[in-house]
Amino acid sequence: MTEQNRNDPCRCESGKKYKKCCMQKNEPFFMIQNASQYPIEKCFINANWKESGLANILVVRKNIEIDKYLFGMFLVDLYCLGVKNVFFNAKLDWNAIQHGIIDYVQEGMVDMDYEECRGLILGAIDFAKKIGFVPHEDWEKAKEFVEPQKPYKTKYKFGKNGKPFYVAGPDDDVEEIIKILGVKGAFVRSFTD
Repeated sequence: MTEQNRNDPCRCESGKKYKKCCMQKNEPFFMIQNASQYPIEKCFINANWKESGLANILVVRKNIEIDKYLFGMFLVDLYCLGVKNVFFNAKLDWNAIQHGIIDYVQEGMVDMDYEECRGLILGAIDFAKKIGFVPHEDWEKAKEFVEPQKPYKTKYKFGKNGKPFYVAGPDDDVEEIIKILGVKGAFVRSFTD
């Protein structure tokens, strides 16, 4: 399906011009804010997430009306911090998703069921909140990718052996995190170790 010219009659047959009718809902900002209204196309996760405690979760939805995709990528610390980072975009073709996102993020991305992805993201957020950590600031912009208002289930046990375990990342404020954890001299391991 080709994109519609802003001055053409809207395809929804309302009798209005596209710019005065459905154009806004096909714009990237609107699509991201309303991501839950688009069907799930695919969900991916890095293959080593259980061993590393760090999950890159990619949720791809499709705007069928304009044959374009939108994605939310969530970097999730399953051991301690919850959602550490969020990336998102909309109005992309599948080639951009495949070669610009999946291949770029890392080798070893594997399919995962949407509800399992939701459970990992939302469960990690809840686990982190109990410790005193809030999700990355961009979570609010992209949260509709995983419908946080709906109940979720997860089989995964967060933390390492059920307890918070902090692994320092390159952009972390380590001192602040240790302060929130309430443990001076807590075990901290760098991703480069």
